[in-house]
Amino acid sequence: MSNTNRGKARNPEDFYPTPEWSTHSILQAIPELAFKADGIWCEPAAGEGHIVRAVESFGYHPTWHLLDIRPECRKQLQKLDVDRDRLNITVGEMFQFWAYPKHVDVLITNPPFTYAEDFIRRSLQFADIVIMLLRLNYIGTKERASLFGAYPPDMYIQYPRPFPDATEYAWFTWGISKGHQWFRIEGFPPEKRGKRKEQNPDQLLLI
Repeated sequence: MSNTNRGKARNPEDFYPTPEWSTHSILQAIPELAFKADGIWCEPAAGEGHIVRAVESFGYHPTWHLLDIRPECRKQLQKLDVDRDRLNITVGEMFQFWAYPKHVDVLITNPPFTYAEDFIRRSLQFADIVIMLLRLNYIGTKERASLFGAYPPDMYIQYPRPFPDATEYAWFTWGISKGHQWFRIEGFPPEKRGKRKEQNPDQLLLI
């Protein structure tokens, strides 16, 4: 996922690992995902497996299909504490994602900003449920009006910010529609542990 982090050099590979607490917050906000907990999930920008670890530590144990363009990710992904019969890894070839033949129950990712629209369009073709962490302002450009007009998401605005910059982020979701609404969800980074309380996303609806 691209991170603006103004004033600092950007990661040339758009690699910004997703904090575990942020992934947990969206899993908690969408209880319907529990029905897919042992299904087939895809992470097409798997990196070093941060989202996979978070899903597993949340208590969901699906069969994983992991993809990443960087060959050096393979070793890190092979170290994941996931049963080998639930782990499928493809790295090094971007076209593997565009030509991906599998149908999956859930696709969850923090996509590279440069390819985010392509990731969305491709993911909607082979996943029942799509969940992506994107900049909140990603929805507000004329260039993407046709995308979001055709495929309006629900949006879960992440608080606090998952990355150390001045940009707001949200989890964009498709496939479990709550009427294309906006919600505010609170995550619990390490410094806020002990203050956690259960959230009902219907009570956090932004009007």
